[in-house]
Amino acid sequence: MKRILNHDLAKPFALALILIGIGLIAFAVFRYAQTSYNIGQNFAFQRQAQSESEGADIALQNESEARVLMAEDMELRDLVRERNNTFVVGGAGLIVLAVGWLLNDLVNSNQNTKNQPKNQPDSQTKNQPDS
Repeated sequence: MKRILNHDLAKPFALALILIGIGLIAFAVFRYAQTSYNIGQNFAFQRQAQSESEGADIALQNESEARVLMAEDMELRDLVRERNNTFVVGGAGLIVLAVGWLLNDLVNSNQNTKNQPKNQPDSQTKNQPDS
Protein backbone atom coordinates (compact mmCIF):
# COMPACT_ATOMS: atom_id res chain seq x y z
CA MET A 1 0.00 0.00 0.00
CA LYS A 2 2.93 2.31 0.53
CA ARG A 3 3.85 2.17 -3.14
CA ILE A 4 0.34 3.06 -4.26
CA LEU A 5 0.17 6.10 -1.99
CA ASN A 6 3.54 7.59 -2.81
CA HIS A 7 3.28 11.15 -1.55
CA ASP A 8 5.35 12.60 -4.39
CA LEU A 9 2.98 11.24 -7.04
CA ALA A 10 -0.39 10.98 -5.31
CA LYS A 11 -0.58 14.48 -3.83
CA PRO A 12 -0.29 16.36 -7.18
CA PHE A 13 -2.63 13.83 -8.80
CA ALA A 14 -5.22 14.40 -6.06
CA LEU A 15 -4.93 18.16 -6.41
CA ALA A 16 -5.28 17.85 -10.19
CA LEU A 17 -8.45 15.79 -9.73
CA ILE A 18 -9.83 18.42 -7.37
CA LEU A 19 -9.11 21.21 -9.85
CA ILE A 20 -10.61 19.22 -12.74
CA GLY A 21 -13.74 18.55 -10.67
CA ILE A 22 -14.11 22.23 -9.80
CA GLY A 23 -13.60 23.13 -13.45
CA LEU A 24 -16.27 20.68 -14.60
CA ILE A 25 -18.73 22.01 -12.03
CA ALA A 26 -18.03 25.61 -13.04
CA PHE A 27 -18.43 24.72 -16.72
CA ALA A 28 -21.74 22.96 -16.00
CA VAL A 29 -23.10 25.94 -14.05
CA PHE A 30 -22.07 28.32 -16.84
CA ARG A 31 -23.62 26.16 -19.59
CA TYR A 32 -26.81 25.69 -17.55
CA ALA A 33 -27.20 29.46 -17.15
CA GLN A 34 -26.40 30.06 -20.81
CA THR A 35 -28.84 27.46 -22.14
CA SER A 36 -31.56 28.58 -19.73
CA TYR A 37 -31.17 32.13 -21.04
CA ASN A 38 -31.31 30.86 -24.65
CA ILE A 39 -34.44 28.86 -23.87
CA GLY A 40 -36.07 31.98 -22.48
CA GLN A 41 -35.21 33.86 -25.68
CA ASN A 42 -36.58 31.11 -27.94
CA PHE A 43 -39.70 32.06 -29.93
CA ALA A 44 -41.35 28.66 -29.46
CA PHE A 45 -40.86 28.82 -25.69
CA GLN A 46 -42.29 32.34 -25.56
CA ARG A 47 -45.23 31.29 -27.68
CA GLN A 48 -45.84 28.26 -25.45
CA ALA A 49 -45.72 30.41 -22.30
CA GLN A 50 -48.11 32.91 -23.87
CA SER A 51 -50.47 30.10 -24.84
CA GLU A 52 -50.44 28.66 -21.32
CA SER A 53 -51.06 32.05 -19.71
CA GLU A 54 -54.05 32.75 -21.94
CA GLY A 55 -55.43 29.24 -21.51
CA ALA A 56 -56.06 28.65 -25.21
CA ASP A 57 -54.07 27.89 -28.33
CA ILE A 58 -53.01 30.89 -30.34
CA ALA A 59 -53.85 30.63 -34.03
CA LEU A 60 -51.02 30.97 -36.51
CA GLN A 61 -51.36 33.78 -39.05
CA ASN A 62 -49.81 32.07 -42.07
CA GLU A 63 -47.68 29.14 -43.26
CA SER A 64 -44.36 30.97 -42.88
CA GLU A 65 -45.10 31.61 -39.20
CA ALA A 66 -45.83 27.91 -38.78
CA ARG A 67 -42.49 27.00 -40.38
CA VAL A 68 -40.62 29.46 -38.15
CA LEU A 69 -42.41 28.03 -35.12
CA MET A 70 -41.49 24.48 -36.17
CA ALA A 71 -37.81 25.40 -36.60
CA GLU A 72 -37.79 27.22 -33.28
CA ASP A 73 -39.43 24.23 -31.59
CA MET A 74 -36.68 21.97 -32.91
CA GLU A 75 -34.09 24.40 -31.55
CA LEU A 76 -35.95 24.50 -28.23
CA ARG A 77 -35.77 20.72 -27.95
CA ASP A 78 -32.02 20.82 -28.63
CA LEU A 79 -31.55 23.52 -25.99
CA VAL A 80 -33.52 21.55 -23.41
CA ARG A 81 -31.46 18.44 -24.19
CA GLU A 82 -28.25 20.44 -23.88
CA ARG A 83 -29.40 21.95 -20.58
CA ASN A 84 -30.22 18.50 -19.24
CA ASN A 85 -26.75 17.27 -20.24
CA THR A 86 -25.19 19.91 -18.02
CA PHE A 87 -26.48 17.94 -15.03
CA VAL A 88 -24.44 14.97 -16.21
CA VAL A 89 -21.31 17.13 -16.56
CA GLY A 90 -21.89 18.67 -13.13
CA GLY A 91 -22.41 15.24 -11.57
CA ALA A 92 -19.21 13.96 -13.16
CA GLY A 93 -17.44 17.03 -11.77
CA LEU A 94 -18.75 16.24 -8.28
CA ILE A 95 -17.55 12.64 -8.56
CA VAL A 96 -14.08 13.69 -9.76
CA LEU A 97 -13.91 16.29 -6.98
CA ALA A 98 -14.89 13.69 -4.36
CA VAL A 99 -12.34 11.15 -5.61
CA GLY A 100 -9.61 13.79 -5.58
CA TRP A 101 -10.61 14.92 -2.11
CA LEU A 102 -10.61 11.36 -0.76
CA LEU A 103 -7.24 10.62 -2.34
CA ASN A 104 -5.81 13.83 -0.88
CA ASP A 105 -7.20 12.96 2.54
CA LEU A 106 -5.82 9.43 2.31
CA VAL A 107 -2.37 10.71 1.36
CA ASN A 108 -2.42 13.23 4.22
CA SER A 109 -3.51 10.63 6.78
CA ASN A 110 -0.85 8.21 5.52
CA GLN A 111 1.78 10.95 5.81
CA ASN A 112 0.62 11.82 9.35
CA THR A 113 0.99 8.22 10.52
CA LYS A 114 4.54 8.14 9.15
CA ASN A 115 5.48 11.31 11.04
CA GLN A 116 4.22 10.13 14.44
CA PRO A 117 6.76 8.42 16.73
CA LYS A 118 6.01 4.75 17.24
CA ASN A 119 6.89 4.42 20.95
CA GLN A 120 5.08 7.46 22.29
CA PRO A 121 3.28 6.65 25.57
CA ASP A 122 -0.37 7.56 26.01
CA SER A 123 -1.19 10.55 28.19
CA GLN A 124 -3.49 8.34 30.32
CA THR A 125 -0.80 5.80 31.25
CA LYS A 126 1.75 8.51 31.78
CA ASN A 127 -0.20 10.21 34.61
CA GLN A 128 -1.22 7.04 36.50
CA PRO A 129 0.79 6.23 39.63
CA ASP A 130 2.52 2.86 39.88
CA SER A 131 0.74 0.34 42.15
